[in-house]
Amino acid sequence: MAIVAFAETLSNYGVKIFKWTGLGNLDTGAPLPIPSKSDKTVQVYGTFGSGGSVTIQGSNDLATETPTYASLHKIDISALTYTSAGIDTVVDNPNLIRPSVTAGDGDTDLDVIICVK
Repeated sequence: MAIVAFAETLSNYGVKIFKWTGLGNLDTGAPLPIPSKSDKTVQVYGTFGSGGSVTIQGSNDLATETPTYASLHKIDISALTYTSAGIDTVVDNPNLIRPSVTAGDGDTDLDVIICVK
């Protein structure tokens, strides 16, 4: 279980793209503070392994060093949880956003990209 840093991979055409790479079983991404960017699209891909699942989470909790996170939502209001590759618009606009791998095995190796405008 590790906290994986994100990298800004593109900043042009009026958008920014951030990427967490190599997320394994029970890893979380370092929280990305982007509340001023309300237009967000997330993409997940890679090797899910046996039972692999990743949820995109958000938090507005700034009172502690360990914020409480909750699942963010797609347009149809279902949770942004993936058991296979996918891409969706993020409906919520929290202060912090991160991926959290909630299940998988030793083969789980996921990348999560968020494009913001």
